[in-house]
Amino acid sequence: MYVQKHTNQYKERFKMKNFKRVLAMATAATLAVTAFAGCSSSNANSGNVGGSTNVAEGEKTIVIGGSGPLTGDAAQYGVGVKNAIQLAVNEVNAAGGVNGNKLKLVFEDDEADSGDKAVNAYNTLKDQGMQIFLGTVTTGSCLAVVDKSKQDNIFQFTPSASAQDVIANDNCFQICFTDPNQG
Repeated sequence: MYVQKHTNQYKERFKMKNFKRVLAMATAATLAVTAFAGCSSSNANSGNVGGSTNVAEGEKTIVIGGSGPLTGDAAQYGVGVKNAIQLAVNEVNAAGGVNGNKLKLVFEDDEADSGDKAVNAYNTLKDQGMQIFLGTVTTGSCLAVVDKSKQDNIFQFTPSASAQDVIANDNCFQICFTDPNQG
């Protein structure tokens, strides 16, 4: 009885920790998309914002790419981040977009892979017109693509990749603690 009681308490604490982690990542992603909306210029006709997908006549779309694990053992993190970004995109679009330009999220499953799957997800997003990259969710896959985003001059923002090497380039930012600060 004693063991079962404490095992159940442990399971509940573990579920709560996972929920808090996903909630923190979702909040971070929402803040990131909201920050992008707030950083737009005040002159809507100041030039090309980079988007070329017409939603309505005269309206352009800013394509936000994201990647993270949607399948596999780490899927709960990727799904949480994807849902949070989509929620923020919906809120920004409902409020009129960024200087009248709508946001569009395209998200790819990188399966938390630190090799070809992460690179393929990034390349697929780039082929879909990605202008801002919110990803990846895990450190290994982020390290696999951070140099590519630098080469492509794409702003990259990760909610949870924690290695210091992730932010070695001047185009990539993280909102989580780095590994040395977590210990």
